[in-house]
Amino acid sequence: MMARSVNVALSLLALANRSFALSCVGPSDEFDCGDPPTCSYGLTTDACGHCSACFKGPDEKCGGPWNIIGICAEGLKCELDQTFPDLNDFNKDGICEKNVQSEWTWAPETNACILDNNNLVLESISFEFCKFLCQVQIDFDCRSLEYHSNDRRCVLSEATSTSSNYSQPCYVMGWTFTEVIEWKWAPETNDCIVDNNNLVLESISLDDCKAHCQVQIDFDCRSLEYNTNDRRCVLSEATSTSINHRQPCHITGWTFTEVIVWTWSPETNACIVDNNNLVLESISLAECKTRCKVQNEFDCRSLEYRSNDSRCILSEATRTFNNYRQPCHIMGWIFTEVIEWTWAPKTNACIVGNNNLVVESISLGECKTRCQVQNDFDCQSIEYHTNDRRCVLSEATSNSIDYRQPCYITGWTFTEVIG
Repeated sequence: MMARSVNVALSLLALANRSFALSCVGPSDEFDCGDPPTCSYGLTTDACGHCSACFKGPDEKCGGPWNIIGICAEGLKCELDQTFPDLNDFNKDGICEKNVQSEWTWAPETNACILDNNNLVLESISFEFCKFLCQVQIDFDCRSLEYHSNDRRCVLSEATSTSSNYSQPCYVMGWTFTEVIEWKWAPETNDCIVDNNNLVLESISLDDCKAHCQVQIDFDCRSLEYNTNDRRCVLSEATSTSINHRQPCHITGWTFTEVIVWTWSPETNACIVDNNNLVLESISLAECKTRCKVQNEFDCRSLEYRSNDSRCILSEATRTFNNYRQPCHIMGWIFTEVIEWTWAPKTNACIVGNNNLVVESISLGECKTRCQVQNDFDCQSIEYHTNDRRCVLSEATSNSIDYRQPCYITGWTFTEVIG
């Protein structure tokens, strides 16, 4: 009984300590506040309105009576401590948290800039806060930023690296450029993946479910399942290539979608003559691939890269073009292109005696990928046996006279490339 009394007394004391009056004496001009502080997230005023104070950033304490602990920066919300549910929100403190929907994926930082596309210039802020202010911008559609670390200047812009004013390297020293990469999601289908629930979230929308997947740092989120009726969201690092993937789902009411990740063909000594849609200097091969993905001025389907001078050429052409050369007529170039195939629905079928390549112990998704990157023959179809995870690649199609539906051997699934 004594322990209970002490606990109650301590709780009441804590509540009492949070109830106090704010005392602000005299006008602001009578206070010597000193030099304004250097703040990563911008300046505001203290609780009395006399002196400058720093806005609070992500994961910093905030709130309290009259916001005496601090005010969250633009785009952040003070998530209040619920330890004392009966305490008025006015007296609660909390932690500044980001709106998960504002989280984006950014391209690798590079020495570049865009001439005369400064929608908003901000002084004396950190690089991370520069990104954050781009994400929460409502006056224009912010798509990129330039940042100068020496003077902590941030330039926000609705232009991207596809702009005709984009300059790489930048004509002015000291600037770093990055732009937003938007995630692409596959069409929603009646699928699910058994026993791959990395994270389950309750009572959120489908869009919020996608946003949570995009900002995950505890695991590499690649897909989600969503139940509209109970607004339940399941995040997973598994994809439709998993052996546990079920289509249709064995439980009704679930919708499945996954992140569309571009697959690149093996790099080879090749090039395409006179199909240079965009040439970029002094970037890595990984950055070259990223630039291809974020293009919106043309449909980027391939790239050529020379490692000696870090030159990148983006193109809408592919190896099917007449100007494709393998090997390349100029030394030092490698070629790769986007593999993005459409597969016919799986069916109980097979093709007799057309096994160009047999691969053991792989998933159905891996089987498809092996077909897509094949260069020893023109792979057009696959047969897959789920029980022993055997994959058969073939250049034959369902038009072959050897095609059998249903298959004369049980357990085989057939699919082929469409188009």
